[in-house]
Amino acid sequence: MPGVYINSKTNPTDPAMALKKFFGSFNSIMSVLGIARDEMLSVHLVKTYRLPVLLYGSETWSLSSSDKYKLNGSWIIASAEFLMVSGERKSVKPLLFYCNTMPLMSIADQR
Repeated sequence: MPGVYINSKTNPTDPAMALKKFFGSFNSIMSVLGIARDEMLSVHLVKTYRLPVLLYGSETWSLSSSDKYKLNGSWIIASAEFLMVSGERKSVKPLLFYCNTMPLMSIADQR
């Protein structure tokens, strides 16, 4: 069940639990799809079913720059996995653009 977790010591909102839930469900999708998966199907499934879990409550977020960095980095790592990209992370960004997917913080800002 998604939710917004508040950490009074560091920040009004804590994205750690959202990241944990995102990667748990993301790994489930990737294991079901297997090694010989279709990249566009992976993109569709993650954007439709897992990205909302990660961004749940993003309208209320007041994130520090380190939290934004963690969220963006996690999205790039996940994107590299579902797009089956190896090597440098910067090669993922043009592929996400090609798949009609924006950077994570841009998606959160639009919400």
